[in-house]
Amino acid sequence: MVLQQELRDPKAVVPTEGAPPRFNLRRLIEYSDYSDWQDISATMASFFDRAAALKDGSPVRREAATIASRTSDPVERAKAALILVQDQLRYVYVGLNGGNFRPANADESWARRFGDCKAKTAMLLALLRELGVQAEAVLVQSAGGDGLDQRLPNPLLFDHVLVRATIAGKIYWLDGTRLGDRSLDLIPPPLFRWVLPLRSPGAGLEAVVPRAPREPQLIAVLDIDARAGIEKPGKVKLDHILRGDGVYALRTTLSSLSKDEADRQLQSYWRNQANWVDATKVQWRYEEDKAALVLSLIGEGRLDWDGNASDGWSHYLNGAGFYAPSALKRPAEQDQDAPYAIGFPRFRCYATILRLPPLQKGHWNIVGRRMNRSLGGVAYWRGLSIRDNIVRSVMSSRSIEPEISARQAAVLNAQINRFDDKMTRIDQDFTLAADVGKDEPMLAKGDAIDWLSSATPCDGPGDPSGVPMGL
Repeated sequence: MVLQQELRDPKAVVPTEGAPPRFNLRRLIEYSDYSDWQDISATMASFFDRAAALKDGSPVRREAATIASRTSDPVERAKAALILVQDQLRYVYVGLNGGNFRPANADESWARRFGDCKAKTAMLLALLRELGVQAEAVLVQSAGGDGLDQRLPNPLLFDHVLVRATIAGKIYWLDGTRLGDRSLDLIPPPLFRWVLPLRSPGAGLEAVVPRAPREPQLIAVLDIDARAGIEKPGKVKLDHILRGDGVYALRTTLSSLSKDEADRQLQSYWRNQANWVDATKVQWRYEEDKAALVLSLIGEGRLDWDGNASDGWSHYLNGAGFYAPSALKRPAEQDQDAPYAIGFPRFRCYATILRLPPLQKGHWNIVGRRMNRSLGGVAYWRGLSIRDNIVRSVMSSRSIEPEISARQAAVLNAQINRFDDKMTRIDQDFTLAADVGKDEPMLAKGDAIDWLSSATPCDGPGDPSGVPMGL
């Protein structure tokens, strides 16, 4: 059989700007010796079944028995097995002599204490099967694999393998090549769009429904004590709570540094993040049960106040104003019906506490609006309160889907001019004789809010309604 394709002076391919990757697969000729995805699944499953088979007297079996003796909870057993593979098996890629497809045997990997994603998956499968946890290996494309279902079956389209465990009907994605997972529930949602389960009868591609992050990758909590007076610098405490795949690597780097060098690195970080603050103390800590790295700063900084004592003072609140989203458009000659990819997953939250000085005349007031809306695949939430001369603000933006339709993009473009991108302002108000409190239920706990908990004011009051609420 001969396939011939002739191109004579072909024009340049015009990409569809902003579209998901599957819309820009152009001029691609594929061929495959595999009849379907099931063929690949069955072939690869045999490799992993053999690699996960343990010998009599296997040390891996003894490790599984030790875990089983400690707990009968399948979630705890799976967690212990994952920790063992992540911590005790160093990652080293093996690609020679068929090693790019065939995993090393679990007992062999344990003996030499290293392995790649294939070896770690085989060992994790061996442990979980010994522990009675339902699990299977799945091939994935770590970059997402958008459009994989439109391709011919080819094992080269995958670059990673991990374990999908099912416990009490709940799916857990266990990746032995990750580091620092100490809670299965805190493992970030997967980024891949398709998986190929490896089963001896064979299996087809399965779509993975994308999920927005449960917790912000960044929570920035800024606490400014300006009670000493407008003319004096405020006392500043600033925490950045970081989560996500990059956190463990940063933690490892900081752990390897001397205290002086770590302080220098943190000072440099804070100069880039808050150069208006003169730091007197910087530190970091890792909250293992929260899977969170906390970078902290204590110092002083002068606030930018406008006005004067006779006319009144005003201040724009740091971290309490959104940027309007950018328009989503593409040239007329491109596919106008194609969807738009948006930054996903993304979840950022900013909280600000400003402790205001007492006033001889008038009272402090907030000029700003609450927000609870979704636009262009992003949920926006902002809450504001003032009570007893303390202003509190929380705002977050969270991508809730990886792409939006052309129709949703048109709605976004039409509403950008009406998007509330005004910064929140604190004013000295002479119109009323007494302070007027304005409350936000999500901020009612005040200083007792635990920003490290799994449920914070960053989540907002619920599903975005699409309509901003006036304060």
